[in-house]
Amino acid sequence: MLRRELARSFAVRLMITYLLLVIPWPGVTSGYGSAFRWTSNVILSTVGLSQLAHMEAPATTQPTWDVEMVMKHPQTGKSWRMEFGSRAWGYLPTAAALALVLAVPTPWSRRFLGIILILVLIHAFIAIRIVVALVYGFSFGGVISVSPGWLKTFEIALLAVSGTPIMSYAVPVILWLLVLYWTYSWRLVNSPAALES
Repeated sequence: MLRRELARSFAVRLMITYLLLVIPWPGVTSGYGSAFRWTSNVILSTVGLSQLAHMEAPATTQPTWDVEMVMKHPQTGKSWRMEFGSRAWGYLPTAAALALVLAVPTPWSRRFLGIILILVLIHAFIAIRIVVALVYGFSFGGVISVSPGWLKTFEIALLAVSGTPIMSYAVPVILWLLVLYWTYSWRLVNSPAALES
């Protein structure tokens, strides 16, 4: 009975928390998009790629994307763009991951640790999405010389990590399970009394 109550409590907390996080509150979407572009550009500059790629906002407001990854060939000067939405690539998986951590009825000390761990992991996933996009973009534009077979492989990799909304939810669930294990919250499966420890 206690396990059933815990499961019900988790489901209710998860639904409410996730809905609160994904509601398009005024300024949140635009603010996150600006932060996404700024942070990406800082990282690109830090690793020495700012002359080859940078993120900017579209010239006009678009319904599905708010980031344009502008890439440039260092020798020919040719440039090309890749558009995507920071909400789909970053905000939604982050919201899903946070909602999962916050929904687990464990002591707040464990939840705070879980929040820190899940944020590190989910942003590593977001970084992987950007890296794969850069590799494909550089290969497509000739900055990296690859065979047609490798170009197709990079395209498939990009579609795998970013081309479907499923990854924005499947990856947070997997990372959440890892966080549960690392923070010992997995003991709740076998011992509901571990809530108090």
